[in-house]
Amino acid sequence: MKLIPFITVAALLFSSCSVLTKSQVKNINVFAETTGAFADFPGELIRVRADLVMEERIVAALQMPDEVEIKNTISDAQKNYKIQRRIADSMDLPFQLLKQYAVLLT
Repeated sequence: MKLIPFITVAALLFSSCSVLTKSQVKNINVFAETTGAFADFPGELIRVRADLVMEERIVAALQMPDEVEIKNTISDAQKNYKIQRRIADSMDLPFQLLKQYAVLLT
């Protein structure tokens, strides 16, 4: 009678340990290969665009006649550039986590 709770707990513990099926292992391998194929993260597009916009604004600022306006335009361009870089970094984070997860699965 005293063994029934022990046997019940043991049965629950051992029955909850399941092994992955072949299809689950196959899906994990496909996932790992797919995430390993990420060459450039989406943030790279934003970084390249931020570089181009920065260059464009500097060229436009250098054509302005007023010195104060040049400084303001360049300052605004720098602020925008920093914001765009932060956005790019935040967009890459989920993909970096997926790649790390895929590495751990293999």
